[in-house]
Amino acid sequence: MTKTKKIVALLVVVAMLFTFVAAIAACAEPHECGHVCETCHKCTDATCEDKVCAEKCEGHGSETTHTCKHVCATCGKCTDTACQDTACAQKCPGHQQQGGSHECKHVCSVCNKCQDTCTDSACAQKCETTCPGNPDYDDGKGNPAHVKDKGIDDLVDNPPANLTAIYEVIGIWVPTGNDSDQYGNGKLIDKSSGKELVIYGMAPTEDAFSYNSDTGVYAFTNPKAFQSIKDQFAAGDEIKLGVAYSSQYKNYYSYFISREEVSANILYEATLTFDNEKGSASLSKTSGLVYGEEVTITATPAANFKIGTVKFNGVEINKTGEDYKFKTVVGKNEVEVNFAPENEKTLKTLVIDLTSTASGIVAKADVSTTEVKETVINGITLKYLNCHQNSGYAMFNTANSWLANDTPINGTIVKVEIAINTGSSGSAVYYITIGTEKILETKTTGATATQTGLGTTNSLVAEVSEQNGGSYFNVSQSSSKNGQIKTITVSYYEA
Repeated sequence: MTKTKKIVALLVVVAMLFTFVAAIAACAEPHECGHVCETCHKCTDATCEDKVCAEKCEGHGSETTHTCKHVCATCGKCTDTACQDTACAQKCPGHQQQGGSHECKHVCSVCNKCQDTCTDSACAQKCETTCPGNPDYDDGKGNPAHVKDKGIDDLVDNPPANLTAIYEVIGIWVPTGNDSDQYGNGKLIDKSSGKELVIYGMAPTEDAFSYNSDTGVYAFTNPKAFQSIKDQFAAGDEIKLGVAYSSQYKNYYSYFISREEVSANILYEATLTFDNEKGSASLSKTSGLVYGEEVTITATPAANFKIGTVKFNGVEINKTGEDYKFKTVVGKNEVEVNFAPENEKTLKTLVIDLTSTASGIVAKADVSTTEVKETVINGITLKYLNCHQNSGYAMFNTANSWLANDTPINGTIVKVEIAINTGSSGSAVYYITIGTEKILETKTTGATATQTGLGTTNSLVAEVSEQNGGSYFNVSQSSSKNGQIKTITVSYYEA
């Protein structure tokens, strides 16, 4: 064999040897850690040097007591977000020793200062116990701590004792006073359920309340300074109030704490029901609605049918011009369109809502005992004398006060019902009259209903037959006491 052939043979042997070794290595199983910590999932075998086991457990497991190795120098809590050991359950919110910028996670909603024991410089300003937002609030006057675990629904369903506690509640603000209102009257409404607290007075600060430690009861003195805070929030905004319940008037005195959210960011939905065998109906918009946004209802009856009634949240509404419309309210916005046979006589209702400034009734400062004033509600022109808007009702003042329609109802009125404010003391006498001509004066005759002792009855009704009905009505109050009316519901057969 020549020298060249020997070299070639040697190279072939070497190549085969390398191939054999590689095959053995390929068949070998990769290293798998057999000592995995159940807490941190790292290797607990300190002697293993395989690279798979390079990350070692720092002391977990059932046989050892875990000691946190990542303690924050500021708050003393664990900075290792991956560690799940119970000893590291309290995590550092992010202080400066790791190069981050600490952000306080315990900001008081009233004073915007830190309510935690954290010693970070960003939390140097602490919420004091003199702040109403502090859980251990103490105003130095012996006032008890505020109740913060009740919402509007709970207060509505379970009215508290008279002026014994201040509750901090959040809801949607709907004013019932006019633009010049100094009292701060309105409603605080739960944005989901639509349940509401009637607010009779909103003060700028808690100083309006004083506490009697002997009786355990608050007193409220309205400073009539609502104008000084009204620009901090608007109708439809979500706000926080401190409120105390008056069982005598069935409403709440309050003071302003903070605005929580603007109305533009609080959206509502509208739903529509109708019988599609009798006609069709639609809404101009059903989602992404903001408080006060107007929605148009379109209803088209099928052959041999007509539009019977259109209801919004269970209350019948009338056309505004050529269309049925509603304005988005807090909570539910439910529309029901009912179609009726074309030749069927339909009993319709007109609700005159006097619970807010939307009624157009003048404020107390503009009331007149001699000048007849007017407003338009649901397309009907109303005239009135010696009446003014209050919180949740219209006040029919002592002697010679009335409200009546100036434009006729489109049909025959057979029933008029007034809902009164039963939360008020005092007494009043009402007269309800139905006629075929305008009744623009105080009336004490005709189809009447009277009541003495306001606060004992929720409503009063005057009802006549269709033959004795008419297109006009009048509600009068003629006693030495003030009357307080929330709504007037007129039932009539459509012409």
